[in-house]
Amino acid sequence: MRNDIYRYLAVPRLAVLAFVMCLVGGGCGSSTTTTPAPLPISVTLSPSAAQTLGAGKTVAITATVANDSSNRGVTWTLSPATGQGTLSGSTATSTTYTAPAAVTSATTVTVTATAVGDASKTTTLTINLVPISVALAPSTTQTLVKAATLTVSATVTNDVNSQGVTWALSPA
Repeated sequence: MRNDIYRYLAVPRLAVLAFVMCLVGGGCGSSTTTTPAPLPISVTLSPSAAQTLGAGKTVAITATVANDSSNRGVTWTLSPATGQGTLSGSTATSTTYTAPAAVTSATTVTVTATAVGDASKTTTLTINLVPISVALAPSTTQTLVKAATLTVSATVTNDVNSQGVTWALSPA
């Protein structure tokens, strides 16, 4: 009877020993290796805040593409595509926007950077184009008597080139 007890106890001992060897030996049965999913691509621009430009002014724009394992960078687009400035010197990570030579009314354009590695990843920079405006003071018609003087001042807004005004009197 004593031998029967050892026989019954021997089976569980073998099962425990097999389990421990399985763990120590690197696993039991089939194994699979899971490769982590790649991190998603993202695009950011510098500057990131909207820019305000006058006629002929430029802004340099740089794109940073995160998780772009093949370093393909971005493509650049301007909207509207014609008449509201140009993009120049474009590379996979930078471009320069130049405002048109004349800005006759306030206009908004956007520069978009699209990741080459994932075209669904885009970001835009808003550029507000502002025309020059001049306000005179006094702003109403003035009547002067002979030999009187009048001081007139001009306030120039959005004169990004600091050109000021040229004065002329009509009739001379």
